[in-house]
Amino acid sequence: MIWTLPTFGLATRSLDALTVARSEALRAGSVHLPDGTEVEYRLVEAPTAHFPAPVDSNSPVFRHDGKLTVFNSKNGTEVATGSSIATLTSLGPIQCAACPTSGALWLEAVWHDLDLALLYGWFHFEPWGGDCQTAPVILAATSRDDGMAWDYQGEVVRNGFPPQCTNQNGFFSGGNGDFSVIPDVQNQYFYFLFTNYAGPPEEQGIALARSTFQDRGQPGTVHKYFEGAWGEPGIDGQATAIFPTTTGWKGPVVDAFWGPSVHWNTYLEAYVVVMNRDHTEVGAWDQDGVYVTFSRDLLNWSEPQSLLATELAYPQVVGLDDDGNDLTAGQEPRLFVGGVSSWLMAFEVLQRPPVLQPPQSAVSWHRAQHASLHSEGRGRRSHERGQ
Repeated sequence: MIWTLPTFGLATRSLDALTVARSEALRAGSVHLPDGTEVEYRLVEAPTAHFPAPVDSNSPVFRHDGKLTVFNSKNGTEVATGSSIATLTSLGPIQCAACPTSGALWLEAVWHDLDLALLYGWFHFEPWGGDCQTAPVILAATSRDDGMAWDYQGEVVRNGFPPQCTNQNGFFSGGNGDFSVIPDVQNQYFYFLFTNYAGPPEEQGIALARSTFQDRGQPGTVHKYFEGAWGEPGIDGQATAIFPTTTGWKGPVVDAFWGPSVHWNTYLEAYVVVMNRDHTEVGAWDQDGVYVTFSRDLLNWSEPQSLLATELAYPQVVGLDDDGNDLTAGQEPRLFVGGVSSWLMAFEVLQRPPVLQPPQSAVSWHRAQHASLHSEGRGRRSHERGQ
C-alpha cells in the first residue's frame, strides 16, 4: 500500500539530546494493520539508557552466547559489548579491509549467520570528491570476528540517476541510503528498506529491495521493487516508493519520511517500522518527529502514525528478550532515538479480524484508488498480489 503524507504546521523545538526524553510529548494510539488487526501502541517512560558512542544512523545490534553487541556510527563506527544495554563497554573502532576510503562509512545493518559463524553487514557510504553534494550508496561486507574486522564485498544498492547539483536539501544530490535490512520470518528473502533520494519525485521516499535468503543480500543478487515487481537491479535500477514524498528531496522545502528501522515483533506477529519525518522549510533537515507503521509482509503497510515529537533522528527499537536485538523484539522493547532511550514501546492487540484477507499489492491498491476516483460504478477492487 502506497501512503501519502498528511500536512500540518511545523512546531519549532530546541532540545538537548541528553535531556530530551522527559520534555517531549509522548504519543499513544491505535492503528489497523492492512489485514484488519487493530493494534494499540504507546510509549511508557523508563530509566534512561544510552548507547556508549555517538549515533548518526541506525545502530545494529545482535546477541550471541549471552553477549550483546552494538555498533554506533558517527565519524566512523565503534563496537561495544556487554551482557545488557546497561553494561555495554566500548571495544573501539571497526576496521574494513578494502572498503572505499574516499568517503564516509556508517554501519547500519547486520545479520549473524550462526551456522557459518559469519556476520553480514551493510554500510551507508557517502562518497567524497564529486562536483556537488554527495549521493549515498549501500555497500556489503562480512566479518568473522563478531564485527571488529570487516571484508568488503561491494556495492549492493545504488541509484542510477545523475546527481542533482542544484538540490537544496542540505546534504544529498541523490543516492540510496539511510536504511535497515531484515530477513523475512519465513527465511525466503533479505529485505532492504532504504531512502531513495533521487529520480522522478514520485519515486523518491522510502523504497524496497530484496535478495533471496540464500544470497544474503550480496552484490549482484539484490533487486528493487518497481511498479509491482522485483525486476529492477539493485545497482542503478528504479524503485517505487512505498512511502512517497509530497515534495521530493530537491529542497529547500521537503516533506518526507526517511531512515526506516524495521523489526519483526514476535508478540504482534508483524513487522514494525519506526522512521524519521523531515518537514523542512529552508533546507535544514528539520525533524518533525518519529512515526510508526505496521505490516504482515513488508510490502503492505498501515498508515504511518506520529509516535514522538522530537528534533532528534534515528529511531529504533532494541528487544529485551533473550533473543532480542534491533531486528527482533517482543511486546515491550526499548525505543532509542539518537542513541538515547527513556521509553518502552508497548504494544497490545485489541482485535483480530475473524477471517484474514490476502493483502493487496501496493500497485493494485494505487490503481484501485485511481479507478474509484473516476468511476463510481466499478466493482470491488482487486486483491491480486503483485509480488
